[in-house]
Amino acid sequence: MTYDPEEVLATAADYQTALERLDVEPVPSVHGDGMGTAAFYANSEAAEVFRSIDPGDPDATATFPRGSILVKENFDSAQISHGMLSVMAKFEEGYNPLGNDWFFAMVDLDGNVLDNKAGNGADVEFCRDCHSQMGADTDLVIGLEADQLR
Repeated sequence: MTYDPEEVLATAADYQTALERLDVEPVPSVHGDGMGTAAFYANSEAAEVFRSIDPGDPDATATFPRGSILVKENFDSAQISHGMLSVMAKFEEGYNPLGNDWFFAMVDLDGNVLDNKAGNGADVEFCRDCHSQMGADTDLVIGLEADQLR
């Protein structure tokens, strides 16, 4: 199966109704120089795996199924939205071998790509590189503590 970036971006734009909220309340985020917070959303395929990740367990592993979609809304320290979403979607095998086949994007709240940051190329290397360091054993995804999950 081949996944469609435009379909993922449309889902991301409708994240509050199309996806499931994962966190109890926005949690500290490394985005925005670590000064803000983020709210996490996922489709059902991704939500189950996301909830199984124990960030406190150094031996934790996870593999997300193809078709998984994760969206993070980013807020400043006053809990005001940056108007930006971080998006990850697990595509077909071979789509992004260095990034575990994840599609990465940064979009506005309407799903419009910001600064050409979408896909699997050089414009999103920073996404892949950071997620590879922080979530190497959990399919490039950084989980939340159990008390932060819905």
